[in-house]
Amino acid sequence: MVPFVEDLSVDKLHVQAPTEIIFLCGGPYTDFSEPGTVSMRDAFRKVSAHPAVGNREIVLAEDFTKLSVFAAYYEDILEFETDLGSGLITTM
Repeated sequence: MVPFVEDLSVDKLHVQAPTEIIFLCGGPYTDFSEPGTVSMRDAFRKVSAHPAVGNREIVLAEDFTKLSVFAAYYEDILEFETDLGSGLITTM
């Protein structure tokens, strides 16, 4: 079970994405067919079909790092995620 998940209230949880892309990084995830969740990232992926998410595209950090442009700027995914979270990345 995800720590503190019982403290979350779905009625009070709101996520607003400024674009049609939701970028998920930081945490393990399981296959959609597996019951339960192993992280908040996993939980979000599993509810991504909910109408609140709408037609947004879910992009995993691992998907982005497979692009050839990634290797031109980063050797380490954690460095990339840190820069992304700090707002240092705008475009590549």
